[in-house]
Amino acid sequence: METQTLRWLEGIWRSGAQPEGTWVALRGGSMGPTLREGDWLRVEPLGAGRAPRPGEVVVTRLGSRLVTHRLLEIRGELAVTRGDACRANDPPVPIESLLGRVAEVRRESSAVRLWHRSRRLLKRLWRER
Repeated sequence: METQTLRWLEGIWRSGAQPEGTWVALRGGSMGPTLREGDWLRVEPLGAGRAPRPGEVVVTRLGSRLVTHRLLEIRGELAVTRGDACRANDPPVPIESLLGRVAEVRRESSAVRLWHRSRRLLKRLWRER
């Protein structure tokens, strides 16, 4: 995702301007088999709603990326997350870096996922030229 898009999403979630949430496409396999690359996630902002609870899938800002992982625990002012397919926990992050919770998932067909993967591969190959 481009930096501008990340900033826009973070702004929307932090402001609470769309309390019903925003649809984003999942990239990567760290949440498999629960969530798959290409799944569409409706992410609700955490700002005005209830606090996130362990077991929920949350979106966190980690550096220049958005990461969708399961919230394992809250330790004081820190949150611990981990992808379902990962062996190790993520480094603890401040609770305020949690931007939203996954409220709904729409699964893409395998044909559409294959098309998206092929398109990304072609883009990557084109840039390397």
